[in-house]
Amino acid sequence: MKKIIILSLLFSTVFLLFSCKGEDCCMSKDLIRTNLVLSLVDKHQNDLLYPAYEHAYKAENIHLYYVNDHIPTKVYNPNSDYPKGFFIFTKNQNEFGIQISLNNQKTNNKSRTIINWSQTIIDTIDVEFNTSNEIQKLWINNKESWKRTNSNENIIYLTLIKEK
Repeated sequence: MKKIIILSLLFSTVFLLFSCKGEDCCMSKDLIRTNLVLSLVDKHQNDLLYPAYEHAYKAENIHLYYVNDHIPTKVYNPNSDYPKGFFIFTKNQNEFGIQISLNNQKTNNKSRTIINWSQTIIDTIDVEFNTSNEIQKLWINNKESWKRTNSNENIIYLTLIKEK
């Protein structure tokens, strides 16, 4: 029994020493924080993520694209808890939000994410990162929509008014 414990400890130590190499290390100091939470309403303040609302956006019709080298690539990671890069959640009984994982592949400290809410309604989100790999500024459809004022802000909360 003692040999099994020693072998287990030895194996664990070897695994920890050799499992994390290079820039893609799971313990990287370069963690990039890219969470955005949106509320979507129409001009009458109807929640466009509320499933019972007849004009709501449906999760199955929403698609994210990460733009790298000017090429948009549809987000789909089947091994992720949220393969399409977002999830819709209940904020309270009749209010919903969508959490979006923005593109973290930077070019000159900037990245772009495209959201297709439907076949005809599209938003472009551009972000600029600071030296701590946190989002410093965020633009939606070329309009500055958020700017970091506090170093403790890890998730950005915004409300968008959409025409449906």
